[in-house]
Amino acid sequence: MSERRFHQLPSGFTLEVPAQAVEEDTKIVITCSTTNRPILQDYECYQSDVLDIGPGNTKFKQPVHLLRKRLNLEHGLRKQVILRSKDGEKWSELTSTEDESNIRVELSQFSSIIALSRPYSNVFEVPKEGGTFTYDRDDRIKLNVPPNAIECQKTVTLEVHECGYDTVDIVFPNGGESLDVSFASVIYINRSQTDRLEFNKEITLYLPMPPEIPGFSTNETDVCLLKDENDKCEWHDITNQSLYNKEGNVLKLKTKFISGYVLGRYIKNMQPNMCEIISEVTKYKRSGRPMLQILLYNAKIMQDSYAVT
Repeated sequence: MSERRFHQLPSGFTLEVPAQAVEEDTKIVITCSTTNRPILQDYECYQSDVLDIGPGNTKFKQPVHLLRKRLNLEHGLRKQVILRSKDGEKWSELTSTEDESNIRVELSQFSSIIALSRPYSNVFEVPKEGGTFTYDRDDRIKLNVPPNAIECQKTVTLEVHECGYDTVDIVFPNGGESLDVSFASVIYINRSQTDRLEFNKEITLYLPMPPEIPGFSTNETDVCLLKDENDKCEWHDITNQSLYNKEGNVLKLKTKFISGYVLGRYIKNMQPNMCEIISEVTKYKRSGRPMLQILLYNAKIMQDSYAVT
């Protein structure tokens, strides 16, 4: 090849081949399928089919790049990653760079390729001296660590799942009245780590308040604090067991043990099972799947969720 060429591939990929990348003209063979895909974690979502790019023994004299258009996934709260596999079984993430339009990876040889999405996260190195660490996409979300709350520097990962500013509409299959609830962003701290981080002193976690429910004043609704302690979408109401205070559009939670948290809002005269509801919401949100309605067909959940007093 005597000049740089761009080859449009299936499933949104573009192959960039610079001049003199190969010693002789080479026929590129592309197959596209949904077989032999990597097994997803519960927080991942497929963004493309599997591309098998060949021949696999092609030698490059200059770097060849694979491009894919950047997507605004959940307002930037999810990111694309590109994985490769030589055998269709073992997959590894490729180091990527991004510009305003594309995500770009370098290929050392042709192989199987797929794009996934994962939650975007902030990574903070928290020193023994402590400090305040603010999530870069919502300055309401922050972590205030006092001095000597940890014995040595620790890595803290902050992951946020935006539930959206619309209320969740729970529709009952018997045609009864629907029930509106709302949730703030779901916040996970050190979600992917096996050992949970525990502090020697109480830290302050700033959580955004949930949106108002249309048609109801603040006095007509209540707010609950929920926790997913084991990262299994098994939420528990810790409202009455927690030390916190509300200040404007945030709730300041005092805690030594960090995990997953979310604030929910519901109508006072309708006592929903908020733990069951947010469990369903987070199963979808963590995997990047849209969820506009929750249909509760389980009789027990319905009974627990809709009690008018």
